[in-house]
Amino acid sequence: MIAVFISCQPKERKPQIDYTGFTKKEIILTGIDKNYEQKDTLGLLTINIPARLDTFYQWYNRSDCLPCGRLQYRFSDTRYAQFAESGFFWDNISGPIYQLTITHNPIKEAPDNVVIRKFVHTDTGRFGGYLVNEAILCEKISFIKKDFIEINTRPFAVASFISPCSKITDTRNPSLFFTAKTTLKNRYLNFIGECSIKDSTGFLDNMYKTLLSVKIEENKSSE
Repeated sequence: MIAVFISCQPKERKPQIDYTGFTKKEIILTGIDKNYEQKDTLGLLTINIPARLDTFYQWYNRSDCLPCGRLQYRFSDTRYAQFAESGFFWDNISGPIYQLTITHNPIKEAPDNVVIRKFVHTDTGRFGGYLVNEAILCEKISFIKKDFIEINTRPFAVASFISPCSKITDTRNPSLFFTAKTTLKNRYLNFIGECSIKDSTGFLDNMYKTLLSVKIEENKSSE
């Protein structure tokens, strides 16, 4: 007679994130057609936002061509400057900001015969170009962290860095940035956190926690 003993090791559970002080928000992501009119509902984005980001606004940031513009959705701290940049040029603001902006192209960025593939770990060498060009205007960057995260089965390239070249502010003090990028219906979907206030304690932690809460329910009937 042979006795067989089987030991079952429980799967390690990921630590639960404490979202005390955060508020769940929903954003309907939309597209624009060639007549600059709303065309598609791309999907529903659910996200947990820190309570201090108590102001929300969204707009179409026009540029010199339709594919060059951006649909933008912004959460910000009402105690600091509010600014919806739009057009070919704008005057940068001089006051400090504390905000998170979500952006995407109004139309598909790739032609019909090309598909933007999802990010993979091997893209890490290209994180610089992926993650900074939506936030800053020069190559003066001090990276804090670069990462690759899969959130609810969706891959994100992520980075945090310091730079004096914000597209929004003209303050002489460098801003602290948190950026993340994924794909949605042949578009890049960008998350840009920017903090130029003197006390940036907890900013990056809050941005990472916010990103980890992201859920995107795509509209299967739209492109």
